[in-house]
Amino acid sequence: MSDITLSWGYGCRNAGDMAINYGSLEFLNNNFQNKEVHIISRYPQRHSQVTKAKNRLNEREYDFELSGGPIRYDPKNQSSVERKYALISDIIRYTSDILNLDSFNHQFESKIASSIRNSDLLLFNGGNLIHHSPHRGSLPYVLAIIYPLVVAQRNDTPYALLPQTMFNLEGPYKSILISILNGSEFISTRDDRTYEYLIRKDSITTPIYSGLDIGFVGCRQYSESNKSSGRNHIAVVPRFSELGDTGDIQETELSSVETSLKQYIQRVIDDDNSVSVVVQTVSERDWVNKNMTFLQETGVDVFESYDQEELCSFYAECDLLVTMRLHAGIFALAQGTPAIGIYRDEWGPKIPGTWEALDISAYTKSWDEVSPNTLYDLSLSALEQMNILRERIFENIDERTTGMTNRLEREIRKILD
Repeated sequence: MSDITLSWGYGCRNAGDMAINYGSLEFLNNNFQNKEVHIISRYPQRHSQVTKAKNRLNEREYDFELSGGPIRYDPKNQSSVERKYALISDIIRYTSDILNLDSFNHQFESKIASSIRNSDLLLFNGGNLIHHSPHRGSLPYVLAIIYPLVVAQRNDTPYALLPQTMFNLEGPYKSILISILNGSEFISTRDDRTYEYLIRKDSITTPIYSGLDIGFVGCRQYSESNKSSGRNHIAVVPRFSELGDTGDIQETELSSVETSLKQYIQRVIDDDNSVSVVVQTVSERDWVNKNMTFLQETGVDVFESYDQEELCSFYAECDLLVTMRLHAGIFALAQGTPAIGIYRDEWGPKIPGTWEALDISAYTKSWDEVSPNTLYDLSLSALEQMNILRERIFENIDERTTGMTNRLEREIRKILD
């Protein structure tokens, strides 16, 4: 029997996924060492991501059990026959787990259902999963995401949500999602806009607490970098993919922002700054491959890593980050490096809501507000106020993460005790 089940455990495809894992597990390791913790991966047992994640957890000496998840359907990597077989198996397993068809002897229930049924608490891992969007709002997606929450609800296992970004709950599956949210012991949010959005919804009656992305908890701070007073080093993380990296943004929406970003890069290089484009997901790698000629001709370096520690160390050596990815911003901000966040409404409120929580909202711009001059002026401002921003960032991260983890510990102990 596990005291706590954590689901979903993410893989190592990108550093952002592992940042959430590290943050959740660092929190549990620091505060609940006497409790048995079982992690359910979003990948099936034999998937390479499960093995890689186990290795990463072992490197940090976490004493937690990690098991593969129940969903085997993988349309990107399966043949048509394999997809059909996996889908049928998943439907049967899901139906049995959700409807408690095997309630007498539980012989055929999945490991996730068994773990949740025998746990004192299910923690739903932080992230950006619960929402309705045109790209990921289908019923199968919603049902798969809330799988562990529904199992917990059906088995009367208490459950709670670690820091989340949520939006667009008004979609066609509103009643399903609201029912699940109201069944939780509490909901923790990871950005201020999500918190404001949820507390204004009369249909949500469960306690809601404001916080930060739990990835901040697992970020180790590196020694202060050897930043020179002369040439500035600016990191850029482009993102031109849809929510969840499910596809590329349409060319008509892409061209103006991509052009602005390239013109900005050219301008800061002309000012004798150095620029590195950072690749931390496959999406950035694809963009770099498509724009290699521009990068080489402009003199832009490419830094590629999918490892959180390497990225945190790299951002500690930068003077500024311009990012379209939240976790790149988290890695940089955790080192005190100022960051300019660029976001699309379709990606949700995670970037503007996080910058607001840290009192640096002046350094975010929506997709429609991006221009070479806007980015350049913001960069000059951030570089000129680097020391002031660094102090403000550290102070707010410390205050928000301390408050968040103290409350999480307190609320979880109420449930377990």
